[in-house]
Amino acid sequence: MPNILVIDDDTKILEVIRMRLETNGHFVETFSDPLKALENLREKEFDVIVTDVRMPQIDGIELLRRVQRLCWNIPVILLTAYGTIPNAVEAMKYGAFQYLTKPFEGKELLAEVERALGKNGNDQEPVGSKLEKHFPGVYGVSPKMKALYPLLESIMASDSTVLIQGESGTGKELIAQMIHYNGKRKGNRCVTVDFGATASSLIESELFGHAKGAFTNATENRKGVFELADGGTLFLDEISSLSVDLQTRLLRVLQEGEIKRVGENSMRKVDVRVIAATNQDLKEQVKKGEFRLDLYYRLAVLNINLPPLRERHDDISLLADYFLKNFSRKMKKAPMHWQEGVLDAFMEYEWPGNIRELKNIIEAGVVFSKGEVVSLEDLHYAGFPTEILENGFERLSDEDRNGLSLPEVLELQERELIMDALENKNWVQKGAAERLGISPRVLNYKIKKLNIAIPS
Repeated sequence: MPNILVIDDDTKILEVIRMRLETNGHFVETFSDPLKALENLREKEFDVIVTDVRMPQIDGIELLRRVQRLCWNIPVILLTAYGTIPNAVEAMKYGAFQYLTKPFEGKELLAEVERALGKNGNDQEPVGSKLEKHFPGVYGVSPKMKALYPLLESIMASDSTVLIQGESGTGKELIAQMIHYNGKRKGNRCVTVDFGATASSLIESELFGHAKGAFTNATENRKGVFELADGGTLFLDEISSLSVDLQTRLLRVLQEGEIKRVGENSMRKVDVRVIAATNQDLKEQVKKGEFRLDLYYRLAVLNINLPPLRERHDDISLLADYFLKNFSRKMKKAPMHWQEGVLDAFMEYEWPGNIRELKNIIEAGVVFSKGEVVSLEDLHYAGFPTEILENGFERLSDEDRNGLSLPEVLELQERELIMDALENKNWVQKGAAERLGISPRVLNYKIKKLNIAIPS
């Protein structure tokens, strides 16, 4: 039975829509609060969303955008009053499946729901399901990423300082941008400064600006990033690289909301939300005396820890397919696909450079590919460490290797590893999945794919 989610702040309209859809064989859940509806979307699967445009908290168009960013391939039908038709038409560009003008006929709504479900022979992909609308590296379907969603929703609704921690390449800057453009300050600037890529002698001027003549080559007054971001958000990347002296000045700004340009005596008021990021363990740096404890607490009012890609196995193929499609289009190549065994090889690799490494390797692989298939050989030229694959050949005897392709060898290895893990955990799939570092859902898929018989 199709599952339909209906959102409208008018409870009478909700009941009318519910009755119409349930009468025609659909299971319906209704919400008058769009934020609670989004929370429900993370727990349950829905086939179609029907939502009003004008609602408190967030409107239907913003809800549509959030559904897209969370990589949910769900067609969204907007319900709009006459005065908001231009907005609804604009929303079609953002990926709405369709919009209906209030008051509408029940049959009209039902027809659009059926069309969205593909029951009228229209198998065209809804615009809103296009993968290029998503935010790869930020969202995914893995348990660790899903666990971040409620936290991110709360952070976006607040104005507090945020500390994002995670390995290089996990998408910290993208998270910061997402927080800004979905928060109260989205109408103002989001300014980035990377302490790791800025000369230490220039950081003070970069942060606070300088007066003309403050130092050699200071030929004019210059605003720093705090002034440039006034009213908006300042993203401080690699905050762990900041010297102790500048940590003291940064703490004072965060506490008092005032900055002083280099070479000036007057203070200037600034209103900035700070989001800091680091690939280091700041608590460990505090213990070593390399980072101020009081600054750490001031920055870490809200904390986000991004998991590395090796802990997000469920997301690897999703991200790989996205990048492959994106680079194929950018390079004006025909739609491309993977050679058999490539995604399995991706799953075996540890990805020390995380999503950035995956993205770069796929971009180079698309460049080196000669046809519509990206092969393991293309990826080898792109820098993918295929020694992990070659080692697989060495573990088999010459007789075993004879006549086998690389994908076949990989499959045999994968089957052997899964069997070992299952036997070690007395055939308990959850325990075996933890041992293998993958989710139970992925393990279940591989058991079926490899035709592994589970003892009854």
